[in-house]
Amino acid sequence: MHCDIIVTAITNPRARQVVARHLAQSPDISLVKATSMLETLPVTYQKNVDIQEAEHAVIQLQKIG
Repeated sequence: MHCDIIVTAITNPRARQVVARHLAQSPDISLVKATSMLETLPVTYQKNVDIQEAEHAVIQLQKIG
C-alpha cells in the first residue's frame, strides 16, 4: 500500500530549510520555489511512498520540527 505525506505545520526555521531542500531534490522544483511553497501550508512532501518509508519520513520530520 502506498500513501502521500502532507506537511501541515512547520515549527521552526531550520525545519523549514530542511523540508525545502528535500522538496528541491525533485527536478521540477527549485530551492526558491520550494521555499515559497512552504509559506502556504499544507504542501505535499512526498507522493506515492510505501507505508514503511512514510513512517520513517514522518519520524524524521517530527524530529526536526
